[in-house]
Amino acid sequence: MNRLRSRKFRCALWCLLLLSPTVAIGQTPTATTPQAVESESPVQLPVQLPDQLPDQLPDQLGARLSLRLNTFVERTGIPAAGAALISATGTREIAVAGYRTIQRKHLVTRNDLWHIGSISKSFTSTLIARLITQGTALKQPSEGNLDWQTKLSQIFPESIDTPFAGVTVEQLLAHRSGFEPNAEPRFIALRASKLPIIEQRNLVIASVLSTAPSSEPGTEMLYSNNGYLLAGAIAERLLGRPWEEVLADQVMRPLGLATFGFGAPDPGTEGLQPQGHFGRSNDRLSPVKGLVADNPAYMGPAATLHLSLADLATYAHAHLLGEIGVASSGSWPEPLLPRSVFQRLHASRSSQTYALGWDNLKSPAGPGQSATERVIWHNGSNTMWYAFVGLFPESEAAVIVTINAGLHNASEVDRFALQLHHEFSH
Repeated sequence: MNRLRSRKFRCALWCLLLLSPTVAIGQTPTATTPQAVESESPVQLPVQLPDQLPDQLPDQLGARLSLRLNTFVERTGIPAAGAALISATGTREIAVAGYRTIQRKHLVTRNDLWHIGSISKSFTSTLIARLITQGTALKQPSEGNLDWQTKLSQIFPESIDTPFAGVTVEQLLAHRSGFEPNAEPRFIALRASKLPIIEQRNLVIASVLSTAPSSEPGTEMLYSNNGYLLAGAIAERLLGRPWEEVLADQVMRPLGLATFGFGAPDPGTEGLQPQGHFGRSNDRLSPVKGLVADNPAYMGPAATLHLSLADLATYAHAHLLGEIGVASSGSWPEPLLPRSVFQRLHASRSSQTYALGWDNLKSPAGPGQSATERVIWHNGSNTMWYAFVGLFPESEAAVIVTINAGLHNASEVDRFALQLHHEFSH
């Protein structure tokens, strides 16, 4: 089996094995229904737009956005969707449409929580940038402070005799580490583990570091949840606290984000929050809750965040302002990061569009136009939810779209997000 087939096989195997929370580490899980993980790599955005946008919409922005969103939900059969429009001055409008589950008992609200999957990676890269900017010390005083060029061997002693010892923090965040996309399927059993979260991550990290590279470390872009697992663990190794706590202190609270959490947002009581839905098409969806409603908690730095549309919009606003050079607002008097650091997080690397927790593309500047504009974006899905965040620095705008159904809707959602941008931001 060649390397490409091997990677695809392991990703497919993950999708088939994410079901059995009672299986012990080392045993083979059993499965009856595919239940999900993150996609192996970001879905490529469609760049084709309709020749013209809809007319005869209400004049009021909120009413227009709500109408567009309701039409989108009715057309696609998605249980619920949310959208946010952001400008340089802040969040312009938020709208939601649909129901918290496919049973259509409880309407979704503007304050509801949405799982954002791999958009969590951008939060982790922002956290690492904060630690670097603050001059966080490495464990060995003689080695100085954390930096973009700090090597894994300086943080993870267990990596010293592995091919990954020389991988830098920047390469890790740019998916150039050579790590496999996902950890071994046996670690799905950690979904029911009572071990402290740092211990869970250390178990997986030991396995990841003992696995042969998928490519020469530092050379090729290979999208990897494992890489972001180690990125999150950098904070744990240097500060001795879980990634979740450090993220809260360094990113969430400075921006005033209060609704964030980890895992599926539904607390287990039907109707209190939206639920993700499993199914390969929108006419065959089933709501999912409990342990199988998300990936194991150890994947947090790569995949498990949820929060409200308003808080996600505040986060996108901070990145938009950081890119275009306006100080970001928050509860702290200084911006979250210097502009040069925000731009470093967003900038494509020489031979790839992926930056550090964000991707880049050129999108048509409007329907039927040949001119293009840059989109800094990321999407995320645990196959039961899907979310898209796009920053448009030339238009000084950002757009968010979230749904509580899976990855098979990616192209529809991405296209809809671009349409919203061209309709409402120009």
